[in-house]
Amino acid sequence: MIRVPAFIQLTRCLLHETIRMALASKLMLLWFVMSASILLVCSSVRFEKIPTSAESTNHQRVPLEEAQRVGNFEVSANGIPSIQGEIQILFGTIKLPWPHFREKAGLFLESLLGFFLADWPALVLALVFTGGLLPEFLNANWWNLIRLHQKNTALLFIAKTMAIVFLFSTFTSTTLFICWMALSLTTGTWHPQFLWAIPIFWLQLVVFYPVSAFLAVWTRNTTVAITGSVAFWGLCWIVNHARMTFALPETITSGSIMEAFYWLLPKPIDLSLFLADLTETLPDRALPEAWKAAWQKEWIKAIPSIATSIVFSAIVLFASCFELRDKDA
Repeated sequence: MIRVPAFIQLTRCLLHETIRMALASKLMLLWFVMSASILLVCSSVRFEKIPTSAESTNHQRVPLEEAQRVGNFEVSANGIPSIQGEIQILFGTIKLPWPHFREKAGLFLESLLGFFLADWPALVLALVFTGGLLPEFLNANWWNLIRLHQKNTALLFIAKTMAIVFLFSTFTSTTLFICWMALSLTTGTWHPQFLWAIPIFWLQLVVFYPVSAFLAVWTRNTTVAITGSVAFWGLCWIVNHARMTFALPETITSGSIMEAFYWLLPKPIDLSLFLADLTETLPDRALPEAWKAAWQKEWIKAIPSIATSIVFSAIVLFASCFELRDKDA
């Protein structure tokens, strides 16, 4: 019988310990309540008088304001439909007028779902939920007992960090998938490309959580780990936004301070745009004109942007290991 390596056993143990800590801090209960609420909203969506494009002989449509101007007789005569439907949420409690085909309505709702469960609101919530797990772990007697029998505390720390990222990313991905299935079943629109939201959320948490881990090692304080990681995300967002807003591609030079900070730090806005593009919800997102211009001019490069963000997180995690060694020396 092949023996499971000790590190894998330790990682599994740390994963179970992470689940226990989350349950003890009521984080899991709060997350389940939030997930159930979102699932209820997705399951309650109904489309009223919204046809599919396949149901129409002409895939074009007359805008609602144009239909009102020329009259229903003229609209019917030209064979181009005028859609005057509505999206009903929470079983009709909320009603949104909708003048487009059903497929576009499905993409619109998916853009909202992806925004709240895979974009920056989900990331910030993840940093808040997980910010206290590492300080609690490092301050506990359990950590001191383990490191007495484990010479490589860096591997132990990395295993714990990855266990936290894996646990919360799995919970979020599962919620995202179940809500997408519920939304697709209730609306009858299926867009499998939306599932790109799952790896994008994993990527965002992998990029930003090492900062929370570093602050946890440095201060052993939950408040600092939470507020510091969220503040760092805000700083990265400001730098990313400033590069798009206050500097044109023609005026930026490779040696400018703004360009240096942009490539040095993670890029949350770039990741948001990648998410919207991969899920094909970019046209339905209300975005600043500067972001749209940067995207249309192909000023944002996917591979370099993602690669430099990952390199930054790896450096921060590496620095956390050195700080941990100094703290426990």
